[in-house]
Amino acid sequence: MTNRMPSEMEEADILQEIRDAGLNLGMPAGGYSDRILKRLQEEARNNRLKQPGKARRPHFARRMIAVTVASAMLCAGIVGSGFVSPVMAAALRNIPVVGGLFQDIGKSGLKKASEAGLTTIPEQQDAQDEITITISEVAYDGIRLSMAIEREGAEGLNMVNRDRAEEHPAKGYLGYPEMYLGDTKIGYRTRTLNEIASTDQSGKVGFSDNTLIAEFENLSRTDGGDIPDDFEMRVLIPVTGIEQPYEFVIPVKKMQNGITLSPEKSQSNDEFAYTVQKVILTPSMTKLIVDTKGFAPDAGPLPKGHKLSAVHFEIINEQGEGVEQEYIAFEHGLPPVTSHSEETYAPFDQRPQKLIIKPYAFIIGSDWLPVLDENGNDSKVYYDDLELKIDVKL
Repeated sequence: MTNRMPSEMEEADILQEIRDAGLNLGMPAGGYSDRILKRLQEEARNNRLKQPGKARRPHFARRMIAVTVASAMLCAGIVGSGFVSPVMAAALRNIPVVGGLFQDIGKSGLKKASEAGLTTIPEQQDAQDEITITISEVAYDGIRLSMAIEREGAEGLNMVNRDRAEEHPAKGYLGYPEMYLGDTKIGYRTRTLNEIASTDQSGKVGFSDNTLIAEFENLSRTDGGDIPDDFEMRVLIPVTGIEQPYEFVIPVKKMQNGITLSPEKSQSNDEFAYTVQKVILTPSMTKLIVDTKGFAPDAGPLPKGHKLSAVHFEIINEQGEGVEQEYIAFEHGLPPVTSHSEETYAPFDQRPQKLIIKPYAFIIGSDWLPVLDENGNDSKVYYDDLELKIDVKL
């Protein structure tokens, strides 16, 4: 082969060197090396195919092949064996460790799922009128569907328009995606466009102008059918100032090993009662579904102007290890007497044998936010008499 710079190596060259290295190592004919190579060649061919009206990231096929090849070589013990040419070795040294976008910007549960290889990375792009939209990573655990969405061509503009009353918004704001399974529209109970906090060069905190995470919970088909575990989904994303929505077809694969517990267990005292209807454990989150009645029980004298929040819940395992709650809302006023809530937390690293639900309330100041204690943490009052233990049984 003619010597070239690593950046000039073509996909075919990389594949050929891997094949040669595998043969030199005596890998079995028809073994895993051929299967890896065949899969890489298919991916390269698929990524070279262009659909009408779609713009594809030109170096994505090469980047994915290089990363996958590097992983395959490391697993096979090829790198460092002396069977790879200097040019190939230099090329591999220049390959960054590439992971999903969730590892950089996602919640802790999405980061863990991405690191474990439980997400899909479609890298689907559509370009219209100088603005390119990319769906970079997708996660689905059976409860929540998350999509990392990137935008190019509208730098300096927030991803979402915060002025809903604006009559003629600027070009480039993203709206809520529509999703289809075949011709059937996919509905959902809740939807969120999560903008990503960022800091500019002056240190000013704002929101990213190129990335957000769209999340949808409790998916359902409008025709009443079931959502399969593995399917292709058509996604339409509206963008202000663009006549036609951006269109994608992306693979979705449900994470396995999720479980749903339905304990319907209750605990109460004279001032407060609650019932845990369900606890859902998936590789990307923990969800607590709970009904409450009453107010936070009296915790003794409080400083003037301070009050107790609504009752919240921590979840720990039998080892006393807890999971962080993703989002906590604070009322500007008295909390409701009764409530039905679905609280979402990070996932447990290992499936627990037992769960302990720990009710607590924040001590709230005049600004309706938690008062900080001497260590700078939110002040809380725990109610040990209201704790509830739940066995995790399959």
